[in-house]
Amino acid sequence: AVAGGATDGAGRLLATFNVRYVVLERAPGVGRWLEQRDLGVARIERDYLLLENQSAFPRGAVYDRLPGAALDPGTASAAELASFPARSTALVTVSRQAASAYAAGYARGPGAVFLGEARHPGWQARMGSAGLERTQESWGNAFTVPASAEGAVTIIYERPLGDLAWLFAALIAWLAVLGAAMSRRRSGLVTRPTVRASA
Repeated sequence: AVAGGATDGAGRLLATFNVRYVVLERAPGVGRWLEQRDLGVARIERDYLLLENQSAFPRGAVYDRLPGAALDPGTASAAELASFPARSTALVTVSRQAASAYAAGYARGPGAVFLGEARHPGWQARMGSAGLERTQESWGNAFTVPASAEGAVTIIYERPLGDLAWLFAALIAWLAVLGAAMSRRRSGLVTRPTVRASA
């Protein structure tokens, strides 16, 4: 889209993938990137340019409303995409606590919680003691925050019990194979081949 001159807002397109910086080789065609209204020059070097995405949004945050860049372009209609504002205000950003857990401080509704991870029903959000309802209009994990909600925000990936059962079964199988190998070695069933010297 940039090379063909079809857009002057590449930063908004890249924001949907949490792209904060663009590194460009100083070569013909770089001018199209410099024409983008939402990409600012952050650094100029002899061999490359570093552009900063002015439309980038945090990996996870509580917003006053769902950001337009968080909408799923495959399922949202053109009217829906146009009706969402390009900018939303991040009220509180979330930080990663573990591989499958994010948390933020105090926030209150109404609004939306968005986490820029692949959409999966295992991601669950809570504000205070209340669970938040998932919205399906996002490519990531978006949750609606009702006006009555307030408290600390937590977003956790809850692994399905089936996944845990498979992991447990694999561990048991591995231990059984290891145990069989150890007992076979102890019982002397494993013998070294004899080499006969030929005269």
